[in-house]
Amino acid sequence: MAAKKRKLTALKRIRQNIRRAARRQSVKSALRTIAKRAQRLPEAISEAQSTIDRAIGAGIIHKNAGARRKSRLMKKAAKRKKTA
Repeated sequence: MAAKKRKLTALKRIRQNIRRAARRQSVKSALRTIAKRAQRLPEAISEAQSTIDRAIGAGIIHKNAGARRKSRLMKKAAKRKKTA
């Protein structure tokens, strides 16, 4: 009985991991898309920052990785503003 229960539990974990991976992938894709849009449109920067913060809160990206992404985004925005 114990071996069967372990097998069922392992199968459930596999199903959960597949669903979670799909959810994480969609959020990461949205992060990339919004970052590209923020590079073109200055008014999209705050939206990009809040999207990054939500991904941090959901545990999809690490807090330092989120800080690094926001820093790079602001650095590019400042450079663009300086040249324009």
